[in-house]
Amino acid sequence: GGDERRVADVLADIFRKRIMDGEYLPGMRLVESDLTGLYGVSRGPVREAIKRLIAEGYVEAEKHHSPTVK
Repeated sequence: GGDERRVADVLADIFRKRIMDGEYLPGMRLVESDLTGLYGVSRGPVREAIKRLIAEGYVEAEKHHSPTVK
């Protein structure tokens, strides 16, 4: 619903900022289960946030592996 979308917005902003600040380095894997635990959110918003960063070119999708920071 709308709440999940808002949470995804916030997460996408956080991940993007961390990538730009160099906290999340190129080649680092974004593991859904780690991120859900770290931010105390469900998988849906994490997945959605990662999808957006893939679309924006910050993150690379890999078949059969966690996405990685570009």
